[in-house]
Amino acid sequence: VGVVAQQAVQALQPGQVCLLENTRFHKGDTSNSPEFSAALASLCDVFVCDAFGVVHRDQASVTGVTTFVAECYPGPLIRSELRFLSQTLDRP
Repeated sequence: VGVVAQQAVQALQPGQVCLLENTRFHKGDTSNSPEFSAALASLCDVFVCDAFGVVHRDQASVTGVTTFVAECYPGPLIRSELRFLSQTLDRP
């Protein structure tokens, strides 16, 4: 997040994506800072979370960003895990 990330996003061509570094090193991420969440959200049109191992964390890059992005989706790994859990709970 910051100038370098903003420049990288502004340079994107249609169909391209930009991946950020691990945001857990920013204090604003682990504290679920609304300002940090908004800064992350300003870099995207769509948010996809595919980190099943962290979806329980109330952090800016996991939950906070979803407040500021209109389109938020689970990624394929999370969909797969949820499908497996549903099947297991429905038919133990």
